[in-house]
Amino acid sequence: MGSCEIANRSWALAPGRRGLRVTPRECLDVLGARWRSVIAGLLLGLLVAVGVTVLVPPTYAASVTIFVSARSPGGDVAAAVEGGDLSAQRMATYLEVLRSQRVASQVAERMGGGITADEVLDKISASTTPDTLLLTATVEDESPQRAADIANTLAERFNANVAELEQPDPQTPPVVTARTFESAVPPTSPTQPRPLLNIALGLVLGLLAGIGYALLRNALDRSVKSRDQLRRAVDAPVLGVIADDNDVRAHRLAFRERPRGRVAEAFRQLRANLQSINVHDAHRTILLTSAGPDEGTTTTVCNLALAMADAGKRVLVIEADFRHPRAADLFGIDRTVGLTNVLASRVNWMPAVHRWHDAVDVLPSGPLPPNPSELLSQPTMDRLLADVRARYDVVIIDSPPLGAVSDASVLAPRVDGVVLVVRWGKTTTSAAEEATLALRTVSARLLGSVLTMVQGKNDGGDDAYLASSVGTQYAVGPWSVSPGSSSPVPGGRDGPPPPPQAPAPVAHPPSEAVLAATAQRPSPRPRPRPEGG
Repeated sequence: MGSCEIANRSWALAPGRRGLRVTPRECLDVLGARWRSVIAGLLLGLLVAVGVTVLVPPTYAASVTIFVSARSPGGDVAAAVEGGDLSAQRMATYLEVLRSQRVASQVAERMGGGITADEVLDKISASTTPDTLLLTATVEDESPQRAADIANTLAERFNANVAELEQPDPQTPPVVTARTFESAVPPTSPTQPRPLLNIALGLVLGLLAGIGYALLRNALDRSVKSRDQLRRAVDAPVLGVIADDNDVRAHRLAFRERPRGRVAEAFRQLRANLQSINVHDAHRTILLTSAGPDEGTTTTVCNLALAMADAGKRVLVIEADFRHPRAADLFGIDRTVGLTNVLASRVNWMPAVHRWHDAVDVLPSGPLPPNPSELLSQPTMDRLLADVRARYDVVIIDSPPLGAVSDASVLAPRVDGVVLVVRWGKTTTSAAEEATLALRTVSARLLGSVLTMVQGKNDGGDDAYLASSVGTQYAVGPWSVSPGSSSPVPGGRDGPPPPPQAPAPVAHPPSEAVLAATAQRPSPRPRPRPEGG
């Protein structure tokens, strides 16, 4: 039974993988993803082999060959043949005599030095050469000289015992005689340990152990590790896959810092997939949530907002995560006044909106309320969503996890669509299924999911291809990279938002690709920016 077949049977019992058939390619993918386990098993096998080679004392083997023959009186040929057959028939008996306790006791007595009969037996191995009358006895010992001495003494005592057994009448010679054909000599090199054999065997066993451990861990691992696994758990399309890139770790706004990197391109793909869903239905308000904490929801919200703005969309980000707000921190915006004040009917929402680099408007969370769920369920929230839906092309809402609090469940039925953020290797399939069930329970429309922090091999080929596309302008927004430039050119200024006014929409010159794509449909009527934004 092969390793893949074992994994296949194990995976069939794993939660979230019912009826899944595992192909050899998927086994290779598993080993590639868990290469550390394979390498660890390989190194462990090598370490054990080296340890055995170093710690096991050397053992020497000395062999003695004994010839067994039957007496043929008078030179009778027929009697000689009959005697030879007799000797051959008794070879198995002679092997038992050679390894008997009686012979071993006599050898121990002759050798002295405190060696016992059982120790002698442990050192002896005997065999016969097929179709011959030769017996070979091999003695293993830590001393080459003592190994040869024990072997020669063993042959001597065996010959004496055979003569005694095969001579029932003292007046007649024995029927069968045993003589030493080749005496044992002290060996010059040890038979154990064998460094090359031990290391090779250790590497093979370690590799097999590492592969088995990797497949076992994968069979027992219930976390989401692939697009197909996520699609089955959520029963909705996977809209985007965001890699666990150094750009995201160093700069959470990777779309701005490296607009030609593979992470920025992944958010463009997420934007394109969301826009393809919006062909017939206008999903202007989109809620992003997750099954648990620390799954990359806020980072996805902010970069998706930049990607939407880069395509010429008027975007508003609402920070509705009152438990652990982070969106305002990523944008560098003050949250003294924000959504909490708006929902409490203390201020109008327009003055609370901050303009960020003339690209994205942000409504921060504001002061932390004592009752977030009750505050979000107020009719004021419905009026706010209606107002921003009419004034913006896209409204992206950052919300807390579904499995932790009920805030996202309160907001989900009030928006046009929900995107579930799932972290690779952390979110379990059961957690994703429970989050999906929670959304469907409140009649929310699940547009799809995003798999974040995906680990995998990246040799820089994608980044090199994107960075070498000189003369190509990916989008028409403020983070577009102009030909011959390697860094984005911001379209606005840092700092506080401008004073309350109703400025005309900023018109970004479209690229040829965008003009060709929109030539067959009328342009949407521009909507004014919110006052105070």
